[in-house]
Amino acid sequence: MTQSNRKLAGTVLTLVVLIAYVWVATAIYTAFLTGAPSLLLLAYFAVAGLLWAVPISFIIRWMARPDRP
Repeated sequence: MTQSNRKLAGTVLTLVVLIAYVWVATAIYTAFLTGAPSLLLLAYFAVAGLLWAVPISFIIRWMARPDRP
């Protein structure tokens, strides 16, 4: 797969992963954390707001690989 094809696939995959991540994070909030104390909500949103970068970093690293000679 060429790098340009990986970039296209990676962009689509990134969008799919982000939409799924937001859906799951919102579902967790509405199912378990509605009415929770403010400090717990702050901790949850801080972790949830940064955790999306883990799977996306793997996708970006895969997209940026150079083509094989």
